[in-house]
Amino acid sequence: MKQNSPRVKEKIKAAIAKKVIAAAIIAIVPALFILLLMMFFMQGTGINKNPMAMAKGIDIPAAYLTLARQSSDENEIDFAYFLTLSAEMAKFNPDKYKSDLIPKVLERARTGSPASLNKSSKTIYDMYSGYYNYLNASPIPKSKITTTRTKRLKSVNPEEYEYETSTTETFYSYSHYDDFGAQRTFGGNRAHEGNDLIASAGVPIVSISDGIVRDMNWNDFGGNIVGVITGPDTYFYYAHMQSFNPDLHEGDYVNAGDLLGYVGNSGYGPPGTTGMFVNHLHLQIGIKIDGLKERFYVSPYNIVTFLDDYRVTIYEEISN
Repeated sequence: MKQNSPRVKEKIKAAIAKKVIAAAIIAIVPALFILLLMMFFMQGTGINKNPMAMAKGIDIPAAYLTLARQSSDENEIDFAYFLTLSAEMAKFNPDKYKSDLIPKVLERARTGSPASLNKSSKTIYDMYSGYYNYLNASPIPKSKITTTRTKRLKSVNPEEYEYETSTTETFYSYSHYDDFGAQRTFGGNRAHEGNDLIASAGVPIVSISDGIVRDMNWNDFGGNIVGVITGPDTYFYYAHMQSFNPDLHEGDYVNAGDLLGYVGNSGYGPPGTTGMFVNHLHLQIGIKIDGLKERFYVSPYNIVTFLDDYRVTIYEEISN
């Protein structure tokens, strides 16, 4: 049997070593990326330098959110856990959140749990679970059904009445684009930390999550605002309202789909200021992260697009 020369043996060893190194790099890149994300969050100087880029980095496309929600619900898997595994396997690359990723994530999810995540992955999971697990309704409802009961005299006897009932349904629409990070100048140059939904004045606004109404007041930037806070201290901020739901008060508990107020153009000035911009809802989502004093604001654009499949119908009764 012919023996390989020392030079050939060295070439074989070098080729094997290259393959081993390449395989190792492929295996650890997702973990390293997550670790870098975690380090970025934990170092205040890093996150303060470019929070918008960081928010974009952990964002997940709306189309994939729809597929992931369907699969996680059907298989009774924690939505945020499913998305954490998805982000790892997609390497946080928006172009890799495709339908063929779903079965791969599902296979991993069935054999693990959030408790089995390593420290860096757990950081991502904690962020995702702070808001993705609470999303259950679009902020703009599909429609409102109004039932009107009109009292009429039944006969010449003034004590005999009957009621006529009529029902109407009003449909609502809105438009939006990805304006997260766009420049704003009121109060100084700053980045836009939410998503603006353009709609007609008076269109109802509903809560996208369950939670407690922490704020219901005037803000010189946001005008008439409602702030709903969830269990993990995530803050859902609704701004520029024309008016509030008169039956709602600070401290009340709301469910996803409950009426908060109505679209308007209040804000950018002292109490009562209106007309500084078009009628719209400004939606902002802030999460708490260990090591950071202030809330970190995630991009709501894909969330709003995803929630368009969860538009509710609200009901109103009027008696005349």
